[in-house]
Amino acid sequence: MKLLRQWLEVIPLTLTVTGLLAVGIAPAIAQISNTASASADNLDEPVNSNEALLTAAQPRLELTKTADRAAAEPGDTVVYSLAL
Repeated sequence: MKLLRQWLEVIPLTLTVTGLLAVGIAPAIAQISNTASASADNLDEPVNSNEALLTAAQPRLELTKTADRAAAEPGDTVVYSLAL
């Protein structure tokens, strides 16, 4: 295949991302809604995506750290155990 024409054009692009971040303990099962929209000077109105719903359960991994003693003095050896 022969390349007939090669061109490079710089197109200015502005991207705005808006979101909500909640920090805390989620319920046992959480519904997450994911949507997007796009707008441009040549569009009459924004174009909206369909809503995608995700049901997220709590993670099933838990990390526990324990020590072989409750207190230690300088120079003592403390053995830690990690359980996943």
